[in-house]
Amino acid sequence: MGSKFEVSAYTDNKTISVSLLEGKVRVSMIEKGIIDKVTVLKPKEQLLYDEGNNDIKLGKFDSIEAVGWKDNIYKFENQPLSEILPQLGRAYGVKFKLADGSVLAQKVTVKFEKNSLQTVVNVIKNLTGLDGKIVKVKNNIREVLFLKK
Repeated sequence: MGSKFEVSAYTDNKTISVSLLEGKVRVSMIEKGIIDKVTVLKPKEQLLYDEGNNDIKLGKFDSIEAVGWKDNIYKFENQPLSEILPQLGRAYGVKFKLADGSVLAQKVTVKFEKNSLQTVVNVIKNLTGLDGKIVKVKNNIREVLFLKK
């Protein structure tokens, strides 16, 4: 049968996560060619590695938050917009830009379930109080720009 797991490791995110749904997964940290730390995950466990401070955390996770993307479901619990927008950008194939960076630290709880890009833009506009503009190049959406009203 095998294991079912998800690995999230993007250059725009300093945290790498391994989330195990079923089976077993062994995660090894290798430093200077030597295996330093080995963790074996059990179902419903998640390992978070913070590259910034070389910190590892092990805990439970919400399966919708971790792997909902495969069903076009995006759930965020008390997360800053600085983490949410890159994930939504990858999901919708556009770049989200904020003219007012002061809202990037704003934490929100939101769930998008098979929503259109326009719905996502409207929700973000309501959460931030900014105005949203979809930028198209040759009829293809390239980015969504949020500006002060």
